[in-house]
Amino acid sequence: MITGLFMGWTDPVSKRWFPTKKMTWNGGKYYTVYLHGMKAVIVANPSMNTAVKVGLIKLEEVEITSEIEVSFRTRMPVNRPFTDTLRLERLGLGTDLALFDPWEYIGRSGGRSGADSSDLFPEVTPDEFGQYHFHFGIGAIDGVEIAKYIYQLQIDTQLTINHGLIYHRDVLLGTAPGYVADFASHHPQAIELSVAQVNHDIYKFGKLLCHAQIDSKGAIPFSDLHYQPLVDVLVVSN
Repeated sequence: MITGLFMGWTDPVSKRWFPTKKMTWNGGKYYTVYLHGMKAVIVANPSMNTAVKVGLIKLEEVEITSEIEVSFRTRMPVNRPFTDTLRLERLGLGTDLALFDPWEYIGRSGGRSGADSSDLFPEVTPDEFGQYHFHFGIGAIDGVEIAKYIYQLQIDTQLTINHGLIYHRDVLLGTAPGYVADFASHHPQAIELSVAQVNHDIYKFGKLLCHAQIDSKGAIPFSDLHYQPLVDVLVVSN
């Protein structure tokens, strides 16, 4: 079950990734707050201090809205009926639009908008065995030979991650989303990766749909300081 959405940001120069915002919801209200990771973004990008000083970025404020906060909403299929069954199929979500879940969709697709530097990823609850599950597409390495290699991979084939790069054995397949790479860098023994689905009709991003399983005995996802809100969120039910 998805209980919140995080936003991450990749510095276009250094390529460092940071968690920046979190949105939760309850009783018809949406609560958006900045995370400790946003402070690291400002340190890495001093020009953002200006946005803080003039009030464009309010680090210690909870934004409470009756609609999904705009920076999240523009990345989600919520303003019009969703009709792209092919995209659902590529994400392993079937093709029945009657069962369409925008939260599950965005949790798998990453909510990327064009070539910008932000992405979305889900906060989820563990299953009955204490395991957390995430699905994500990788940015596949260019090349005909790598594509052929990916196409021959079988479901449940075990993968590895090293410095944000996804491998099968010693073959580099592509890059992991920031949140997966970040978790693996801090808790490498707690995460297992495998092939969930191979998509033959995609040029690059999403060619390989992966499954991440995280054992709560090893680590709780997004419990590190940089994922924590800069201010407590008081959730009020209607």
